Amino acid sequence: MQLYYSEFSPYSRKVRMVLVELGMQDAVSLQPIAVRQADPGFAAVNPLFRIPALVVREGFTLFDSPVIAEYLIASKPGQNILPASGEPRFIALRLQAVADGIIDALIPRRNESLRPVERQSPEDMVLWKRSSDAGLDWLEGQVASLDGVHIGAIAVAATLGYLDIRFPHEDWRAAHPKLAAWFAVFSQRPSFKSTAPASN
Repeated sequence: MQLYYSEFSPYSRKVRMVLVELGMQDAVSLQPIAVRQADPGFAAVNPLFRIPALVVREGFTLFDSPVIAEYLIASKPGQNILPASGEPRFIALRLQAVADGIIDALIPRRNESLRPVERQSPEDMVLWKRSSDAGLDWLEGQVASLDGVHIGAIAVAATLGYLDIRFPHEDWRAAHPKLAAWFAVFSQRPSFKSTAPASN
């Protein structure tokens, strides 16, 4: 299998963390790619030109990080990263959805901030920040659900890691002490440390 990814993509990092937690690092070759510079042939991998994308075998590629993560998890029977059924499964998936939603707001906000000031949309910036802040507030009240190592916790860790890298001037920890305490512990896991970007 081959994983197309970017070091700074939190969606990619989530999948790479899943690989480490499952002990599947050696089963997947990593192919870094700058999607904006990708040639048209990348459409055969992902018609949406997005990462991560997992080539399982010729003619069978998966894309969108939740789909890739679920496929990898399903390939390792007996693991506990995604409960098989019942409420615990949906609690983990809900956490992943909120974490991904926060990223969905952080990325365009950062991209907008890189545009010339006169071309930025202050209204959009406010809306994106409101969304990500509300997501963090919700997670603060759900810290108990982050116990253990499951797809929800992995997704949240990847999101907070991205927040630290791309928005280091924003002190999210001050307003979310429970989440910060959880992250301080979880971020010591080998899966988190080994997938950190080499540099900014």
